[in-house]
Amino acid sequence: TSLCISLLAPSDMRKTNLQTRLNLYFAHNHNEESEPMSQQAFSKLRSQYDHSPFVAMHKAIVNKKYSADEELSMWDGYHLLGINGSFLHLPRTEALYREFGAHGQKPQCPTAGVSILFDVMHS
Repeated sequence: TSLCISLLAPSDMRKTNLQTRLNLYFAHNHNEESEPMSQQAFSKLRSQYDHSPFVAMHKAIVNKKYSADEELSMWDGYHLLGINGSFLHLPRTEALYREFGAHGQKPQCPTAGVSILFDVMHS
């Protein structure tokens, strides 16, 4: 887990590619004899990562927060929600291309739309 957190944490993430971040991680967190991980190896490990505990925790928190047990703040009698979205490039497989299609002027990679709904009155 420290590998994932370390790779996502740098503030200059937009200026470096994944391989550069992997090399930096291994340079700072392993002995000199260890080999840096390749992008392909990291992507393979990431595809096998079980994220279901995070989904379960999120659902439990949302169910508790929005149950009748807690009073929610409102703005002029309304729940105030914000939404943001983006597109995520997926691995180039035929199955993902069929499922999600592609986005952009020159679509080459399967692309999924992602969005988040945020309750702005609650942190």
